Formats: sequence, C-alpha cells, structure tokens
Amino acid sequence: MYDINKGALRFATIQVILYQVRFLMYVFYTDSLMINKSRYQLIPRESFVITRSRLGRPVVYLRGFKYGAQKSQRYPNKYWHCTSIVSRGCRARGIMNKDGSFLLYEIHTHPPIY
Repeated sequence: MYDINKGALRFATIQVILYQVRFLMYVFYTDSLMINKSRYQLIPRESFVITRSRLGRPVVYLRGFKYGAQKSQRYPNKYWHCTSIVSRGCRARGIMNKDGSFLLYEIHTHPPIY
C-alpha cells in the first residue's frame, strides 16, 4: 500500500535536489570564465568603440564587427553578442568587465560588416 507521507517526502526530496542542481548550474555559469578562459581573448579598452544604435541601445565596434548588449543585466559584467546572431547564426560574443576591458570569443560565421 502506498503511504502519502512517503510520497510527500519523496516530492520534497526531489524539490531540494532540483534546487541544488539549479544553484550549481548558476555557480558554474557565473564562474565559467575561470573554467573556459582559454577560449577568450582579452581586448584592452583602447581597441574598441562603444556607441549607441539608431534605437539608442549600446553597441560595440571591434575589428569590423558589431556587438549588441544582451538584455539581461542579472550579472555584474555586461554580456554582448554579434549583431548577426539571428540573420547569420553567428556565435561570437564578448564580456565587458567592470574595468572596461573586453573578453572576446571571436568565432564569426560571416565576413566583417565594415
């Protein structure tokens, strides 16, 4: 016979495990720069230009490519992606540190824009 209390206990245990997994995923995501830092290039502040787009959004121009800011501002660093992510499936991205340097993961699927 099935005991209700055991079922509730199992459900609570599963909920706790899922919470712990989500927490670990968050920790690994925020610390992923330390793990995968070899994929990124450190670009000094003098090497790129930050402007505003026609719609007023921040844009970074670097080495002939244009990067737009991601909408999520949940993390202290600012995350950027190539503006051709939708039209050409480009996976290039960057992370702007608090000190103004730019960590760049530059594997584009298209030639430079300008």
